[in-house]
Amino acid sequence: RWLRTVRNQRNIAPRETLALQVVEANPVAALDSLVAKMAGLSAIEVVAAKAGASASWLVGTTEYAVPLGGLIDLEAERAKQQAELTRLEGFLASVEKKLSNERFVAHAPAAVVEMERKKKADAESKIAALRESLAAM
Repeated sequence: RWLRTVRNQRNIAPRETLALQVVEANPVAALDSLVAKMAGLSAIEVVAAKAGASASWLVGTTEYAVPLGGLIDLEAERAKQQAELTRLEGFLASVEKKLSNERFVAHAPAAVVEMERKKKADAESKIAALRESLAAM
């Protein structure tokens, strides 16, 4: 599922083979050949640290990464991520403004206030991930 998401988000054709990096542990070593065949991978490697320009995700506590080196236009990807970062920062500012309004916090139902706090936390984590990704490019 994650590899399909990476391919779709980055416009990488399904016929293009990718390498999968497993950072520090490989819980599916016995199934590597099956996973590689099903996901269109050229290799599954256990690495100490992921490659710089890569798409990564966590499954439980295991980090996976796909090096994107020559597969994508880095400038276009950087611009796309910068636009998303700007949008999220605006969204976060609006949520923070709402939460700083004492009348809203005092009069809104607790569930609504809690939902706004969750939105704030989610936006902050996405912003941190985007900043990390942009720094890695």
